[in-house]
Amino acid sequence: MKPVKITQIDIIPVQIQLHEPFVISKGALTHARNTIVRIHCSEGLYGVGECCPYRSIHGETQAGTVAFAKDLAEALLGADPRHIHRHVALMDRMIVGNASVKGAFDMALYDLSAKLSELPLYKYLHGDRVKAIYTDNTVSLLDKEKMAEKAVKFQEMGFPVLKIKLGERGVTKDVARMELIRASVGPDLPLRIDANQGWNYLDALRSLEAMKDLNIEHCEEPVQAGNTEDQARLTAHSPIPLMADESVFSPRDASRIVSCQAAHLFNIKLGKSGGICTWPRCRF
Repeated sequence: MKPVKITQIDIIPVQIQLHEPFVISKGALTHARNTIVRIHCSEGLYGVGECCPYRSIHGETQAGTVAFAKDLAEALLGADPRHIHRHVALMDRMIVGNASVKGAFDMALYDLSAKLSELPLYKYLHGDRVKAIYTDNTVSLLDKEKMAEKAVKFQEMGFPVLKIKLGERGVTKDVARMELIRASVGPDLPLRIDANQGWNYLDALRSLEAMKDLNIEHCEEPVQAGNTEDQARLTAHSPIPLMADESVFSPRDASRIVSCQAAHLFNIKLGKSGGICTWPRCRF
């Protein structure tokens, strides 16, 4: 294998104003404050990765990702970008957590390695193109009339699934939101809900019971992520499947959720796990 070296790493913070605030139970976002990582090599190619840290979920900020990215860039200069597992292990030794910025480096390394192999990334990862991939669109947490209006708009735009942000304490407002949204989009459009840890156990159970006939695919992270006991109680009694999100950052977290029967499904995000390299090592 011909020697290849990392010759330069660019760290680029960007701030993008959103068209309108994006609201979840933890607050409103007005800007996407992302950090872009661009890794160049001696073959004249480069790979790109990106992260969008969210303080109350990742425990990271844009300033923090930029600071650590500069340290990591210095450590990787001169290394072979194709040794991705080695570089991920180095990141883990250099700092605990900080999965968001680690994921940006992981993505850039995979992007560059695929280009060096003259393969599209899906083939480099031994994937194929036989699966249909689609995305939902998210309705943020607003007054029920505005949420229903946005749901109809996204439906008309052709999105095949909608995710609805909930998580307001007390039962009645979130249930009313979902009843109006379901009435507005009709009975067939798949809906998913995401409380972003906003409910307590009783609110979650009452809300899910009240929504059981609204044809909801699943509910993400209804209670506080560290509250595995209540997560398991809800999983046992909820009429709607539950998905672990903020409670699953790593394969170890996933194994704990499985052993405690604390969710039916996982939401795996590269920004939580540290990138592509983390999950292939996982065996349940």
